Amino acid sequence: MKKIISLWICALLLWLLWFSFPVPVSASGDDALACPVLSVADPDTAAENIKNSIVMVMNDNGTLGGYGSGVILSIDDNRLVVVTAGHVVGDYIAKYAQKYGMNFIVYFADPTADVSYYTAEPELGFNAPADLLYCSADHDIAFLTVSTDQLDRTVKQSIRYAPLDRAAYDNLQSGDPAFTYSLRHSTRNVNPNQAKEYLDPCICRGNVAAPWTYYDYAADYMLHAVYRVTPIPGMSGGGTYDSKGNLIGIITRGAQPDGYSVPLPTVIKEYEKAQKILKEREVKNNEN
Repeated sequence: MKKIISLWICALLLWLLWFSFPVPVSASGDDALACPVLSVADPDTAAENIKNSIVMVMNDNGTLGGYGSGVILSIDDNRLVVVTAGHVVGDYIAKYAQKYGMNFIVYFADPTADVSYYTAEPELGFNAPADLLYCSADHDIAFLTVSTDQLDRTVKQSIRYAPLDRAAYDNLQSGDPAFTYSLRHSTRNVNPNQAKEYLDPCICRGNVAAPWTYYDYAADYMLHAVYRVTPIPGMSGGGTYDSKGNLIGIITRGAQPDGYSVPLPTVIKEYEKAQKILKEREVKNNEN
């Protein structure tokens, strides 16, 4: 009897100890918010894994300077950092910013909706104002920040960021499978008297033609891929991925069957500049 009681006491103590201390989710708090990368090639699963890191970037009213896509690169308690193609924001800045101001909005896909039928209705709260952090003068790439205070609770719980793995890019070879993921803005009639706006996921599949190639139109070295469908407006700024879900570039230009992306090493280099600017701003704000 004493032995049974002792066993029960030990079990009770173990139970109390287990629930008295939090169990860490991961070594780094941000790791739990990273898009998972597969150990084996599976483009369909990879696309599903990265969908919540893709956003749409638009100027404040959507009629000036067009729109494009973006990829979330980091998430912390204060902000998100989103990367997009430089011309997505640069065209608006050059033509309209002086008159209308630097007003950008980031739209998030509704995580409660079917994957093929995202809603971007403003009243649902799946969008937030964004600030321009850095637009590269040397490459077609730019970075925006979004305050987490501006995010709908549903969005906060669903968003993920794309981890940056230089080694995955260094291992790329011509002929490797690749796909792009972006969000396309569309309007559909829900009845004869009412139309609604949606964000449609746009996935283009193909193969790497060359990890590094000089593209005259951009006057820069790009990741060149050949796709089986025609690139469409709104894809710029979206992500290019390998078949495991590694981000390997940011979409910039294309005409069937060719697509060009800012290569991941260039993205990393420019992202480091953006992070430096962000830290300098934080120091300045703290001093004030």
